[in-house]
Amino acid sequence: MPKKKPGPSGRRPVYWWNDEIAELRRSALALRRRYQSCLGRPGHPGVQKARFRYSAAKRALRIAIRTAKSKAWADLCALVDKDPWGRPYRLVMKKLDTRDPAADSRGREALIVDSLFPAAPATD
Repeated sequence: MPKKKPGPSGRRPVYWWNDEIAELRRSALALRRRYQSCLGRPGHPGVQKARFRYSAAKRALRIAIRTAKSKAWADLCALVDKDPWGRPYRLVMKKLDTRDPAADSRGREALIVDSLFPAAPATD
């Protein structure tokens, strides 16, 4: 039996993911746990401070993700001009491949048959 690949659930990371975003996510999750821990203790003096730090970390993570996505999109658009048959082509073809061709033609079978097999011209 093959060994399981390391990593969370064996999934590949998304195209815009980088080490900076991973570190920001780790930090935000740690601050969230700390904030939730403070919420569980009534009268804890650091609740507001923990909430503010968690909100700031979450905002920084969101901004970093948005920036990384827009940069990745710009890189992909630039790659289309340089290598149209490379990665951009494969991405588009993968999206087109998942469609069900029969779904587009439901209810139009007679029209398709008539256009593919026209009636023979009448001979007198």
